[in-house]
Amino acid sequence: MSRNPHDQFAKQFLEELLAPFGQVELSREILGESRWVDLWFQPVTQEFQPAAIDLGLLGRMTETPCLLGPYRNAPDFDDIRSCLSKLYAVIADQKRRDSSIQETDLPYLWILVPTVSEASWEYCGAVLEPTFPSGCYTLPRLFRTYIIAIHQLPKTSTTLWLRLLGKGRCQSEAIREVIALPNPAPRRDLALELLVNWKIALEILPQPPEDEDTVMALSQAYREWELKTIQIGEQRGIQIGEQRGLEQQRGMLLDLLRMELEIKFGEQGLALIPFLGEVEGLTDLYELLKAIKPMTTWEQMQDWWFDRLATMMAEGDRLDPWLGVALKLQFPEQDGAAIEALRQELSLLEWQDARRRLRTGN
Repeated sequence: MSRNPHDQFAKQFLEELLAPFGQVELSREILGESRWVDLWFQPVTQEFQPAAIDLGLLGRMTETPCLLGPYRNAPDFDDIRSCLSKLYAVIADQKRRDSSIQETDLPYLWILVPTVSEASWEYCGAVLEPTFPSGCYTLPRLFRTYIIAIHQLPKTSTTLWLRLLGKGRCQSEAIREVIALPNPAPRRDLALELLVNWKIALEILPQPPEDEDTVMALSQAYREWELKTIQIGEQRGIQIGEQRGLEQQRGMLLDLLRMELEIKFGEQGLALIPFLGEVEGLTDLYELLKAIKPMTTWEQMQDWWFDRLATMMAEGDRLDPWLGVALKLQFPEQDGAAIEALRQELSLLEWQDARRRLRTGN
């Protein structure tokens, strides 16, 4: 997962939208270069095309193979040059593989930016693309490159999925338009789920603060997503609906925990994930996500989890998964079989004896 929550949201969102219509690769490595393309898309061949790419302007952009480079902030000249160099590296690789490839079959580059200054347009030689809506610029034909200024796009349904990648008021308005879409709608639900992922990541990861409009819109998206989860439970039966909602939330929380644990504790932290995956209470996983942010030592995490374990014991909840996590925290060098054997042994002891064994290792 990307350390930048918005970058992760943008890539995942584009990947999910485009996956039904072709092959999507995130962070594709350029052969012979120590560089990566943000997102590479190659539509399926016409005879196997499942349906027209009904994504409005985004669909028109991706009718042919292309590279997509979303930016949270306005790129500088070096950023644009870097994008262009990646496009040329991809083209060079294709020509090495097939020297007969036609110019018309080469990929395009689409740079998605919130806004760009007038001086930047002139410096890049970019001009408005007459066959596309306002906000769409093209570089000289040789470069096979377009720049989409998201804040200049008209506020229509055809530009919605691109405006959702904007910033500030432009993005918050797009989020509210998504919420207002007819319900149920698959892409509405997809967008809400990824926006919720982004909101939670913003709460966990240290990032520059987002503007108030975006934060409020993300909170509204979160409330709408919660409502949708409840409605699924009501429509399909409480048990089935709750299970589906739990699975979605669990995957999201475990992904964020995996990232935090790897950053703070490396392989030792990652080894905790299988044990955390056994914990049934999503509230507990979410509380750990919030608590782990200021932690700097393994011992701090041990203390937090053992205190939580004592609360669980007092409330009479199921302790097996909690013991597994506690044991892995106490004995990180032990493998899964050894942890399971210790868990079975401790489950037979009185709580005070089990706690003493956990804390002392004897």
